[in-house]
Amino acid sequence: MKTIVTTLGLCLTLVAAALTGWVFAADQSTVCLELADKAEDFIHEKGKEYALKVFSASKGPFIDKEMYVFACSMDGKLLAHPYRRDIVGQDVNNLTDSKGKPIFREFQKVAQQKGTGWVSYWWTKPGEQREFSKTTYIKRIPDYNIYIGVGYYKPVQYSQNANRPDAN
Repeated sequence: MKTIVTTLGLCLTLVAAALTGWVFAADQSTVCLELADKAEDFIHEKGKEYALKVFSASKGPFIDKEMYVFACSMDGKLLAHPYRRDIVGQDVNNLTDSKGKPIFREFQKVAQQKGTGWVSYWWTKPGEQREFSKTTYIKRIPDYNIYIGVGYYKPVQYSQNANRPDAN
């Protein structure tokens, strides 16, 4: 009887953990969509140049915890990023993540072919040194020949066999 109760408790814990991860991702993706829509409206209301300055600010209305808006031209020039000002103004077409994925080419492909969509890759969190798994929503703004992105970092999972985090 004790084994059945323990097993049932473990199963319920695992189900709750899985649902929490799913709800987290669903909530985060909703925030990304809302922030992207807000950024698009801001571009149309205030103009591209002013919006890019606001998106590049490290504190402001287009940052929500670890989520933030960035902008890129359709030819691969990074136009705004609140935490990577070192590469703003540069061609980022050849920038890859730690796994070798050409991140900005993937963003550009989604923007050109679909207009909107999601891209998963590895990126450094603000204030961290290593990369984490991230999923970003890309949205093309055709009137200005740019696209914007807003992403979220996936929850870190800890391996049972080690004391190090493993992001999915």
